[in-house]
This record gives sequence, C-alpha cells and structure tokens, in this order.
Amino acid sequence: MYYYIVAFLMFPWMSDPYIMVNTEMRYKTFGDCYTTMMKNRSVLTMGLTARYPDLKDYSIRCIDHQNLYDLQQNLKQERHEPTEFNIK
Repeated sequence: MYYYIVAFLMFPWMSDPYIMVNTEMRYKTFGDCYTTMMKNRSVLTMGLTARYPDLKDYSIRCIDHQNLYDLQQNLKQERHEPTEFNIK
C-alpha cells in the first residue's frame, strides 16, 4: 500500500472539495508520509494559497492509494490527476 500527500481544496463556487494529489512522491508507510507532510506543511500551505487566491478553505492530509481512488470515484474526479502541488 502506498500513501500520498493530498490537498482538499474548497472554492466558493464548489460544494465538494477538489482533490489535488502530489504524484511526484509516494510513501510506503503512513508515518513517512505524515512526517514529510508536517515537515513541509508551511511550504505546502504557502504554495496553495499563492496559486489559488480564491481558495475558501483547504486541508492537507496523507491518504492511502485505495481510499484516494475511492474518494476520486465518489467525487467523479480522475485518478491521480496531474498537479503542480509539489514539495521542493
């Protein structure tokens, strides 16, 4: 099982979150994902708010690939969409 850092983005005109997946990196354990996410949280937050100034709310989480796929299916979003949400 793999884990990804995922941002759930809410815009004023949306009722469901938009899922943004960092496909550049995947983690074998939740702990590795969470540690990386927490270490880079401020950079990730600044990147999201700079790129999306109309963002109403957001949440950054670590999610395993199966639950991520299920969420994307339920929200009718493509699996692992390309993204510019990257850790540098």
